Amino acid sequence: MEHQIAELVKAMQTIQDQNASIQGSVAATSAAIEEMAPVVRELAGWWPRVEGGVGELRSEMGDLKARVERISRNPVLTVRPTDLPGGRVDGASIIRASL
Repeated sequence: MEHQIAELVKAMQTIQDQNASIQGSVAATSAAIEEMAPVVRELAGWWPRVEGGVGELRSEMGDLKARVERISRNPVLTVRPTDLPGGRVDGASIIRASL
């Protein structure tokens, strides 16, 4: 009987040691989570801003794509003489612009 009690006491001590170790791990994990909380909140606000920016870029790219398609169909209508280098229209500046 005394042997069984000694075994039970030993098992209880092992369980208590393991419990203390688990509690230490939980405390460390909780502290780490608390340290990360502000960063997680910041990232939660960051994501919608990034999605909004990407949406704006997509819209602008769509507008640019439409302009390029329009220009590629009729490039003469979109080039004004003032758009050429030097801002003047003469044979030399047109030749330089096409090179």
